This record gives sequence, structure tokens and C-alpha cells, in this order.
Amino acid sequence: MPVFSRIKVTVEPEIYELVPVFMESLSSELAIMANCAEDRDYELMREMLHSSKGAALTFGFTVYAAELEVLHQLTLARAEDEIRIVLIRLRKLLDNCVFIPAS
Repeated sequence: MPVFSRIKVTVEPEIYELVPVFMESLSSELAIMANCAEDRDYELMREMLHSSKGAALTFGFTVYAAELEVLHQLTLARAEDEIRIVLIRLRKLLDNCVFIPAS
């Protein structure tokens, strides 16, 4: 598994003050997705993925959105082991990102 360095995400100044709420939301949704994976509730997981991906794209967190798309494909395939790996990568991305306002 790759080691993540700090990921810098540039955010539009108009929404920069919402970054803490955004991060809290992504973290909560990721926890729910992890529970869904344990319960094999892939339908609910895909709903959460859709919401999280839209938010990530709104805030310019494209690397996170790309991982969510990978996770979506894995839920369709019901690839349990790979799903767990991507959930870990998503957590690492959340833990290692820094948001900076665009100039």
C-alpha cells in the first residue's frame, strides 16, 4: 500500500470556510461505508459513495473522488477484500490532506 504524503487541495475562497464541515461529513460517510462493507450492504454503500463523490468534486478533492469511483466499481463486483483496501486508502487520504484557499 502506498505511503501518503500531505495532499494539498486548493479550494475556492467562497467555500473554504466550509472545509471543516466537509471533512466531518466525509469522515462520517466513510465510517458508514465501512459498516456497510462489514454488513455487505452494497446498495447503501453506493448511495453514500454518490454523495461523497459529489462533495469531493465540489471541493476539488479529485484524488478522493477517483478512489470513490474505484470503490463504486468494486461494490458492483462485490470484491470484499479490495473494498476493504480502498476504504483504508480513503481514510489515509482524509488523514493526510490539507486544504488551502485558491488565490
